[in-house]
Amino acid sequence: MTLNNWFDTTLKNRSKGYCDFDFTVTTYTFTPKPFLESCREQALTLSKTYDKLYVAYSGGLDSELVLKVFQEQNLPIIPILVETPYNQEEAKWAKDFCDERNIYLKLLSYSGNQFIGELKKRTIDIGLPILLGGLPNIVADYVKDRGGYLLTGYGDPFSPNRNAPLEFSEWDYYLNAYDDYHPAAFFNYSLEVLYSMVRDMDYTVDLQTAKSKLYGLNVRHKAQWLPEYHDIQRQLTPRHGVQIRKYIDRNLFLNVIGN
Repeated sequence: MTLNNWFDTTLKNRSKGYCDFDFTVTTYTFTPKPFLESCREQALTLSKTYDKLYVAYSGGLDSELVLKVFQEQNLPIIPILVETPYNQEEAKWAKDFCDERNIYLKLLSYSGNQFIGELKKRTIDIGLPILLGGLPNIVADYVKDRGGYLLTGYGDPFSPNRNAPLEFSEWDYYLNAYDDYHPAAFFNYSLEVLYSMVRDMDYTVDLQTAKSKLYGLNVRHKAQWLPEYHDIQRQLTPRHGVQIRKYIDRNLFLNVIGN
């Protein structure tokens, strides 16, 4: 199922050769609500639609928001953390959050070489050039083998430059290009959530602060993967010459989606 059938991308064409990232939106009527209310309603919908939900939980704000809206409503969801030598700082946030709330956290642990190999066969080898975009695809295979469905904290369209247009990045949609069996990116599952997110975000402060305020979560700096990982990604990224982001004016987006 493709992102609730309203949002589709060009990424499945990559097996036929590289093409620019683009997406199409099929609008539908909805009643705008505050962001967290929209998220809670979507969590209820997802819980009724899918029998066994998991969330790819990194310890970052976006995936933590997904876990939060399920946990607050006592809706079943299992967080999964992919732990590698490259992401220990962010992984600690995930472990601490779950420990403090007595939430079972499933760990998938990989050595550096194992992790790079698993990423590569789920991205670069199938025409998706951004290596780390394959992380949810690793989790998705694990989840599907156990009869479950995966949500991610992907799909937020924000650049750290708060005055810039909305920035839709192709790697947020690699899971759908890889296997559209899963509901995938939480922030793009429905128009209601994406619209309220763009509308309610504070654009006067830095992105991490704005997200923490909107999500109702503790503020933290953006955890970075170790430089060794980024060196490997640069070495492996193929020369593709295509656009991997699409920019849209925020007000134009709100006017089109909200009408």
